[in-house]
Amino acid sequence: MEINTAAIIRYDLCHESRSDLLLSRLQSLYNDEGKQFGESVLGGQQWDRYRFEGKLHTSDNEFGIFESVKTFVSFETRHLVDTVTVAELNEEQIKEIEQKEPSRTQYVIDDLAEKLTGIAKRIPTVAPTGFNRQTVQFYVEPAEPQPVTGDDGEVSEELLAQFLEENRKELRKIQYGVNHPQSLLNGEDLVTPQGTAFPWGKLTVFNLTSPPASESDFEPIWLRRLRPLREYLRTYLWFNHRVGLLAELDRETHGIEGLMRNSSSESNQFQEVLEIENELDDIREKWTNRYTKTVDEIADLESRSPLRRSHRQQLESVKIDEMTHGAPVNSLLDIYDQQLATLSEQISSDLERIGSKLDEVSNYIQDKINVRATTATLRQQRATNYLTIVILVLTAVTVAIAAAELLWIG
Repeated sequence: MEINTAAIIRYDLCHESRSDLLLSRLQSLYNDEGKQFGESVLGGQQWDRYRFEGKLHTSDNEFGIFESVKTFVSFETRHLVDTVTVAELNEEQIKEIEQKEPSRTQYVIDDLAEKLTGIAKRIPTVAPTGFNRQTVQFYVEPAEPQPVTGDDGEVSEELLAQFLEENRKELRKIQYGVNHPQSLLNGEDLVTPQGTAFPWGKLTVFNLTSPPASESDFEPIWLRRLRPLREYLRTYLWFNHRVGLLAELDRETHGIEGLMRNSSSESNQFQEVLEIENELDDIREKWTNRYTKTVDEIADLESRSPLRRSHRQQLESVKIDEMTHGAPVNSLLDIYDQQLATLSEQISSDLERIGSKLDEVSNYIQDKINVRATTATLRQQRATNYLTIVILVLTAVTVAIAAAELLWIG
């Protein structure tokens, strides 16, 4: 199987509040201001886009081994900024993959992916950079279209299954596992994880149609075709990021509960409660901010593809339900849908649970303060009563002494 085009694609994501830092870091890396584009979307809104390309200026020149490197920055959704870096392989790298055994090409592709992940360590991103969790795709486009379509020009499930079975070894060279969960995007691109432990990590994308080389004003046409994968990754990464931030708040409330349980003597308790209340105010302010942002962001992401069902069905109109020997193969996009639904439920549950906990802690502290204030008022009233009695006694004694003195004089 002759490879015409091969590229490593790295996907990163950050909040719009960090966009200035992102652009400045990329400008420094490429030693270039970047080319700016504008694109109108539904509703007439204008989104800015940036493309950086050329030689990256790093001390170890780790990106110099590629044929070319480009980074695309998009503001496609509210709140979030997409960053896609594409490194095209040169002829020698492609030949090495074509000629090596499948057991050896894994190391070649892993090494290239690791080098491209180096860019994520230089820009703001919430995407993981760990070796087994890199949000990296290996895109391969063959020189000729593959025989998977019927007389009607549509993809035939039977011919597709036959192609996958007959080309197991060749596909394994590009780390495409026929028995892994996989999906066919828009009848053109096969996609599967290179490992099954983390389906959002390293993927292999194999194009079946070998379309003519073309490029839009902003990005290559083949990269634009893969935007659905970007939609899934964006949603997963931000859901997962928000789950982490909520867990951080959850731990902070655990700390407050511990302070309340470990309060010291009665004399110091009131001061400690006041200190806890101040700390709770800080957490409550942070909670309000994160709650508002999370609800807004999640609602926006859930209203877009890929979570819109109609779009999802068009994306994977042909499913690879079963391979040879009757071994079932799960749809990768079905797995994505299930995991996103689980994350969405977890976020909703965490929001409700942490909100309730903060309310309970706040009520507990207010009760403590109210009890302390009431106790202080009662003590003050008792002290006033004692003082009144003492004054009365002193007055009576003074009167008695004065009366005695008058009797003595008389």
